[in-house]
Amino acid sequence: PARPDRGPGSLVDDPGASMRYMEAVIRDGCRSRAVFNYLVSLYAGLSDEAPLFRFLSEHVPPASGPAGDGPAGDGVADVLLRRAAEEDACPVDRQFALRTVLRTGRHFRSAVRLYMGFGMRRHAVELALKVDPSLARGLARECDDPAEARRLWLMIARNAASNCGGSAAGGDDGRDVVARVVAVLKDCGPGVMSIEDVLPFLPDFAQIDQFKDEICDALASYSSKIEGYLREMTECDRTCDALRDELGRLSAVGTRIRPDARCAYTGAEV
Repeated sequence: PARPDRGPGSLVDDPGASMRYMEAVIRDGCRSRAVFNYLVSLYAGLSDEAPLFRFLSEHVPPASGPAGDGPAGDGVADVLLRRAAEEDACPVDRQFALRTVLRTGRHFRSAVRLYMGFGMRRHAVELALKVDPSLARGLARECDDPAEARRLWLMIARNAASNCGGSAAGGDDGRDVVARVVAVLKDCGPGVMSIEDVLPFLPDFAQIDQFKDEICDALASYSSKIEGYLREMTECDRTCDALRDELGRLSAVGTRIRPDARCAYTGAEV
């Protein structure tokens, strides 16, 4: 209803009236995509990203898995059906919303949210690295696929090295490169990356003292793995020796039978 202190033309004159009206319609249960898409376009035109990001966070759920992938055993048809069901369940046209947001050249956090709605985590991390590296690290940390997580963290480490003067010829810039890359290595957690994965991103003039702890940890890990392999080899040798002894014993085993012995099954003479 119109407010009593405003004339009939105030709805058109108020730039926020359309947004308030659309928000009220959605709160009343409207699920029309036209309404949702129009509200997205209105939010995208604002200088403040908070309303758009809050709206997308509420109405665009993350995809159930990486784009094009599915649970083990799912065929292409199952994946397509699941994607279609997710698309129908989402009231926002995610493709329209992503095009609208990217066209503005801002509101990149909202674009990251939409990429995650498509299951395109790599694209989301790439975009997040341009606006907020901490957001990119959070997205990589949430990844459940070890192989994809490693690729994402390598992307983050490469970005950390390239964005802090990695081309400088020594001095404080070189130390800053090493500090940032080592910070990424520590932040990714155990078992994701090792020091040799990030060595190509470090400058040639980097001093070993700056990451000696990481090298020591890597050497200790290698030593532990080598000891485990040696134990496995020793156990295999013991098993092989036992098998050879058993085969030698079986080759010397003999059985005596009577001349008139008959087969217990057929009754024929042996």
